[in-house]
Amino acid sequence: CLGARVIGPQTARELVKAFVAANFSTEERHRRRVGKILKLEANGKKE
Repeated sequence: CLGARVIGPQTARELVKAFVAANFSTEERHRRRVGKILKLEANGKKE
């Protein structure tokens, strides 16, 4: 969550750029999280 009242637009851009450029971790716990998100998206539900 990037609070608009907490950070400015420039900081938000830098955070998003860093996130997008980051390497995906293949650790099991991260794969499980991604799998859960994909399943929720496929079912069209929010948790």
